[in-house]
Amino acid sequence: MTTKKKPITKKILIGELVKNYPELVDTIMNHGLHCVGCHVSTWETLEQGASGHGVDIDKLVEDLGYPLAKLREEGASAAQVNGALPKSGNAPQA
Repeated sequence: MTTKKKPITKKILIGELVKNYPELVDTIMNHGLHCVGCHVSTWETLEQGASGHGVDIDKLVEDLGYPLAKLREEGASAAQVNGALPKSGNAPQA
């Protein structure tokens, strides 16, 4: 049975994001949010963590969501996904 992953939004718990999308840990940390292994990640949302660390939540969510689906469709490795941060303004429109 396949479990559907929760979409990446501001309201996702950091721990849930890390568990479901481990290939995005480097992207999260590159934004300055280093609490991926912190004990509060089990109850703190991405938005709360970003707010507490001065991270631009909208840019973080954009960078986390943009490359993931496309690269997975193309069979990209986790390393390729981690390095695929879109340049500002180049993310496809939903």
